[in-house]
Parts: sequence; structure tokens; C-alpha cells
Amino acid sequence: MNSPSSGSSTNSDLKERWDSYLANNPRARIRDVAKVLGVTELELLETDLGSGVTRLSCDFEPFLHGLKSLGRVMALTRNDACVIETYGNFDGIKIFDHAAQVVSPGVDLRIFPTHWAHAYAVVRDGGGRVIHSIQIFDSDGSATHKVYIPKGGDRASWEKFLDSRKHDDQETRTVVSNHEQVSAKEKPDGDIDEKALLADWAELKDTHDFHFLLRKHQVTRTQALRLAEGQFTRRVTSEAGRDALIAASETKTPLMIFVGNPGTIQIHSGSVLKTAAYKQWYNVLDPDFNLHLKESLVDSAWVVTKPGGELGTATSLELYSAEGESIVMIFGLRKQGADYGPAWEGIVENLR
Repeated sequence: MNSPSSGSSTNSDLKERWDSYLANNPRARIRDVAKVLGVTELELLETDLGSGVTRLSCDFEPFLHGLKSLGRVMALTRNDACVIETYGNFDGIKIFDHAAQVVSPGVDLRIFPTHWAHAYAVVRDGGGRVIHSIQIFDSDGSATHKVYIPKGGDRASWEKFLDSRKHDDQETRTVVSNHEQVSAKEKPDGDIDEKALLADWAELKDTHDFHFLLRKHQVTRTQALRLAEGQFTRRVTSEAGRDALIAASETKTPLMIFVGNPGTIQIHSGSVLKTAAYKQWYNVLDPDFNLHLKESLVDSAWVVTKPGGELGTATSLELYSAEGESIVMIFGLRKQGADYGPAWEGIVENLR
């Protein structure tokens, strides 16, 4: 952490601008306000340091294991176009060289620790009740994951976690790094050996090796989907996400849904019950699982098949932004090596 660079808005000025905006837009979310004010969500949050916001020490391994002590929580991960919220415990934690995972009923995460740079305990008034959360940010000031204490949750454990992880410095403002995500530049399609790309695609033995395929052939993900159209991919409309969720709800077809950002991927495995449109968002509103999809930001949608050897072929619906970033991936839920069965295959076939 360093003091703000010269020429940046002072903390008091930024706080005044935030308060002024909220006076006219009381339901505005901090992520959206930050964009309007031209700052990061972290910078805006820090205007309340000492007043409902407490900086935490974010030493990754003890921090992640400490989240287990919170008991049942609501875990939230988002990107610009999609938000996923699930309820459960931070159990099944494993930490590897460059990644970590939490695998438990309700909280299923893949974490990239270099993007868990800053953390805060936050107390906010939320429409008649006090909301307690732990919020994690990347070094560029963008939120990578948030953990909320649900109604009836263990407040005492939240307080204990805060006390054990409280940072010594509660005053110095963080200077965020300037590494705004830039879309990978595509090589011209004519420079790609399409035949070799598709041949290697056909030989995939594990769907998790797909990113190695992209790297080998120096193609972006959406470029690969485009080049494989008609063989391994099929372009569908931007409303396909909505259509798949409705069909899964109507047919009681369980799904695996992946939503992520550079620091965290969160997964829901199970049913989809109640779906509904509200303003710009299409939503799943279930007791232990919520999804919010901003359809206007879906630039392309694809049905994708990836061979998986003994693990079986994976069939997914994948939505992407105009920058080529993944918004959400939806799979049918199946046992490893088993077929999806007619329900998911039927949903996929009917997508247009």
C-alpha cells in the first residue's frame, strides 16, 4: 500500500461524490457507482475505512482456511455480465502451486491466489437489516470474490475472523495497479493451421486440456470456437442462456454452471427451479442458488463439444462478451465418464 499519487481525487472528495450520487440513486450498487465516478470499487470502498469497513491481512493460505470458521455463508463471484450466488461452507480446501480449490456442497470454487490481493470486512445497512461480508479484491481494485453472512448466520464467527485477520494499517489508502484486462489480440484466421487445430481438438483426452490446445495454436477461445463451427461448435442466439435455464427448470434437468473472473471461478451443481426476468437481467432465484445474467452484454453464444477420452465428451453452452471474455458456461450435470442422457442433449439440440 502507498499513499495516493498526486492528482488523484482525495479520499474526502471521493466520499462526497459517492454520497451525492447515492442521494439521487439510493439503490445503486457500489460496482456501478465506481464506474460512474471513474474509480475502482476498492478505492470507493476505502472511503469508509474505519466506518463500517476494516482492512484485513490477506496472507492467502491462512486467510482461505480462516473462511471455513464462518460456517454457512453466501459466496458470490461475478463479472460484468453475470453474478452467481451459492450457500454453503468453505470445506474441502486444497491449495496447489498456482491455484486453490474449495469443494463442498454449495461452495465450489477454483481460485487463483495472485488475484486475491486485498481483503476487507464490511458492515452495511441492507434494507432494514445489517449485512456483514468479507470482500476480496484484485490488485487492480476489482472485486474477485465476496462472502456474506446470511440471515441467521454465525455473527460471532465473523467477528472472530475480523479480529484475527485485522490489518495493522487502517488509514493508508491503497494505490491500485493499472492492469486493466485487455483482450488478447487475434492472429488473422488465415495464419492459423485450421486443419491441425481441429485434428488436435478431436484428440483431446481431457476437457481441462482445452486451454493448452489454444496456447499451442495461438488462438483465442472465441476464435477457436469460430474456426471449429460446424464440427465441434454451433453458434446460437444471445438469448440461449435464458432458453437453457428455462428448459432445465421445466424438465428438472440438473446443471453445472461456471461463472468467473481472473481470480475466482464459482460453480453451481444441481437443479434450477425458479427463473424470472427483471429489468436488464435474467435470473435464477432459488433458495440456495441465485444467478443474474445481463443479456445485453452477451456478444456471442456457442454450443461446444470437447472430446474427453474415458471421461466422456463434454457438451456446453458458452456465452462470451464483446471482448471475448467468458460470461458463463453451462453443462449438463453427469457422473464422470457417463453420458448426459436425453434431457441435457435435448435442451442443447433445441437451442437456436
